[in-house]
Amino acid sequence: MRMSSLGNGLVIAGGAVGVATVAAVATGTEIVLTPAMVQLLIYKGLAAAAIGLIVVGSWLGRRGRQHDQSAKGPTAGTRELEPGVPPLQHTARKSSEPVVNTVRETHPS
Repeated sequence: MRMSSLGNGLVIAGGAVGVATVAAVATGTEIVLTPAMVQLLIYKGLAAAAIGLIVVGSWLGRRGRQHDQSAKGPTAGTRELEPGVPPLQHTARKSSEPVVNTVRETHPS
């Protein structure tokens, strides 16, 4: 599943929840919460806030590190990968010895 498909699905789900919320408010639907349910909602809200802070903090930290690295420029120790260029460069064999035949025959001659 592509990230754009997942994102589109989440946007559609969020829109559906928003429409349902507006419809519930417009019709005057009453919601009765017990003290235990209120406490559970507070804990869920705190957990959601913690997850949100961790996600946003890690995203901003990663973007900041990328920005810092791009501001410094490529160093001698790191080489950026370019599209279409293999990461390993193959060199020709520079041995004075001839190459030995490495193919084995599977049937008798």
